[in-house]
Amino acid sequence: FYQRNYDEAITRFNTMLTRKNAEYLYDKLYFWIAETHFKNNDFLKASQWYTTVVTQYPESPYCAQALYSMGWCLFEQDKFVEAKEQFLKVKAKFSKNVLAEEADFKIVECFYNLKEYAKLKEYLGALVPKNNFPESQHERKNALLQFYLAESCYYLEDYACALANYSDALAASDDTRLVGMMYLGLGWSYLKLNEYVKAKEIFHNLQENQENEKTAENALLGEAIALQMSAQFTQSFEVYAKILARAKSPQVLLEAFLGKAEILYHLENYDEAIAVYKEAERYLNGESNDASIERLHFGLGSSYLKAGKQNDALHEFSSLVDNAKDEEAKVSRLVKLADVFSELGNTEKATALYERIVKEYPGSRLYDYAQYSLGIQLLKEKRYAQAIEIFKALPARYPQSEFLEEAEFYLGKAYYESGDFSHSYSHTKEFINKYPSSTLTAGAILLEGASLKSLKRFQEAYDFFKAF
Repeated sequence: FYQRNYDEAITRFNTMLTRKNAEYLYDKLYFWIAETHFKNNDFLKASQWYTTVVTQYPESPYCAQALYSMGWCLFEQDKFVEAKEQFLKVKAKFSKNVLAEEADFKIVECFYNLKEYAKLKEYLGALVPKNNFPESQHERKNALLQFYLAESCYYLEDYACALANYSDALAASDDTRLVGMMYLGLGWSYLKLNEYVKAKEIFHNLQENQENEKTAENALLGEAIALQMSAQFTQSFEVYAKILARAKSPQVLLEAFLGKAEILYHLENYDEAIAVYKEAERYLNGESNDASIERLHFGLGSSYLKAGKQNDALHEFSSLVDNAKDEEAKVSRLVKLADVFSELGNTEKATALYERIVKEYPGSRLYDYAQYSLGIQLLKEKRYAQAIEIFKALPARYPQSEFLEEAEFYLGKAYYESGDFSHSYSHTKEFINKYPSSTLTAGAILLEGASLKSLKRFQEAYDFFKAF
């Protein structure tokens, strides 16, 4: 066994089972046969032998380890739900055993692999109150727990929390591979917080001093995105070229092609952008996330539009809607398709799509945007009464919506254009008092003065305009 000659070890252990008085060693033999199968990557057989130990010898000193190893077998087969349940049994049955602590680490890893980040964060909070990780002989494991806490924060979009925990984990870890992942996490968190200079510095230093090729590829990608987001397009384009020359990961290659195409689009090289987007399509696979797929097809569709190929553009947008994996993805794509029609000046189709979203998907997180956008389209179509009702309804349903300020401005505009100058005056006056620093204030001032003029309150209108 210790020479890793597992086939021979299994033969020897099985031979011992037939020896005289072997029954006194059965629990030990069964356990070591299971261990040997486990080391030989035969997890099904290993699990069967571990189960025999647990069921037939519940008082054996090998029972706790066998129960724990059954969870390992499931974990190695990517059966993370079942593995988690098994490790929870270890904690429940052998709470005083050192394996209970080991089971905690495996439960954390199960949550992580299942991408159940809210549950992962909750479990870590219960595991270590207030996230003050205790001093112990397991410094590496404590750093690992802090890393998982940082990861859960990142995927739950709490980037400040992620930054704090990646930093703390870095201070406690000397695991080279883990340190690389922590720096990646730091870089991506800074990127999400729009701190592009810090992100770029971390990614650049990481890929310059990184032996792990996968980590180096991701760091290079992060650097390219940070440069792109800070409008350093020439430098970003050069880094994307490096990625395309060396990367092996289909996901990294996909992201690099997308970034390159987006820069070409920004530079108004639409035909070249189309060609690069088409190259990116080759790297779509079952592991491609929905956001990348959406980004590719909407980017390609937008490039077709700018290149004057409207039929190709609408085909891209429509097929993307039809192939959405879930309701939220479908709504997101319908919204973007409606936005495209709006940009094209096709208010009829844009209005129909926004109306569809408002009618069919009232629970969507994009509902307030769709309702606001529907109001804008109705205003363009001079359907003032309906636009007014839409804008008035938004604050009642979504009092925290980020579109309230704009909706309130356009409500005043809708009143004015419908000829209801009394309401346009009072509402616009209220808007100016409520949002004195708004970018829409200048427009609101013009509306208030125009409303006074239309009400034939000429002296007031004169004084009002003169004051500004």
